[in-house]
Amino acid sequence: MKTLSKVNLNWEGYMMYRDKDGNYYADINYKPGVKPTELWLMAPPDDIDGEPCSMVKNFTVENPETDKEIREANFRYEYMMLGRLKSDCDGFLSEGDCRYRNPEKIWGNTIESHIKHMKEIWMKFDDDLKPEWCSWEQILEYERKMSNQ
Repeated sequence: MKTLSKVNLNWEGYMMYRDKDGNYYADINYKPGVKPTELWLMAPPDDIDGEPCSMVKNFTVENPETDKEIREANFRYEYMMLGRLKSDCDGFLSEGDCRYRNPEKIWGNTIESHIKHMKEIWMKFDDDLKPEWCSWEQILEYERKMSNQ
């Protein structure tokens, strides 16, 4: 029986595992909190972004998902959307190309709707899941700065 370590999601969204020899295995049916019953060895085996090629059913995982990791995974798309909205704010406030200062280039075509959407997403997260890379204070600062442009 193979002993594997959970690594992370690859670019395809598969939860990836690795054995002691450096070979990667993909859970192509990954759902947060669901223990995998089959994994696929990658081709080439040392490439986390390779192609799943042969099924493996006899394995154990030495570091299964924690409750917090499962809850974070369930908010994957909210984190991505908040990151996109934050990026739009940074572009809007940048010193560079003035095309990004046009409210029509941001979510909902108004600063108010953009910031409102950021706040709604941020409030969905439990306290221990709130992103460090985008604080409530930072959202309020974006609102203040963008409204004064």
